[in-house]
Amino acid sequence: MYDHLRTASFEECCAAAPFFCDKLQQPDMDDEYQAGLEALLGSVNGARGFFTSWNSDPEFTAADTAPPPPALLSALDKACNAAEPTRFFAQTLLMNIAMPVAAVCAFERDGKANEANVSMRNYKRAAILAGYVSSSGEAGGASLPSALVQEAEAFEKAIEAELSGGASGEKDFAWSYAIGEYDAEQLKAISQAIQLS
Repeated sequence: MYDHLRTASFEECCAAAPFFCDKLQQPDMDDEYQAGLEALLGSVNGARGFFTSWNSDPEFTAADTAPPPPALLSALDKACNAAEPTRFFAQTLLMNIAMPVAAVCAFERDGKANEANVSMRNYKRAAILAGYVSSSGEAGGASLPSALVQEAEAFEKAIEAELSGGASGEKDFAWSYAIGEYDAEQLKAISQAIQLS
């Protein structure tokens, strides 16, 4: 019933995501909706669309609690059944931390307290999920916890290289897209925020 979500556009996935986010507010998710969530998270567009709603909509208060809903963790586990999807999810979880943290810095500088508060909520939600994932698995292999820790270390090294003007080593090109648009204050805030341990 939901298999079309695996090939849906980003816009279509954004439209579908609130339905599944709403279902995750309940203690249990039935098999049909679980399969739909797994289909949604089974593509780049779906994952991006899902996290757009999950991290930002104030009505989805299950995103504010730890541990995250078991149905979400199960769907992430199903989606991460190969190295490349696992790396993508690890990078996505980290960017879901980095972007709102950088936004908080910018909004606070501009005196925009309301916008800074919204971005802080988005950051906290992303950090809850990433922090739980990073501490929930075994080291090694292509598991999401292992990939998340490895990608956080690579991200941190890329930030260090950017802040030092390249003096601390080569820039990680996998993360270069993520650091070029931020200033030193934002990069330092991101560096602190992605410390998952």
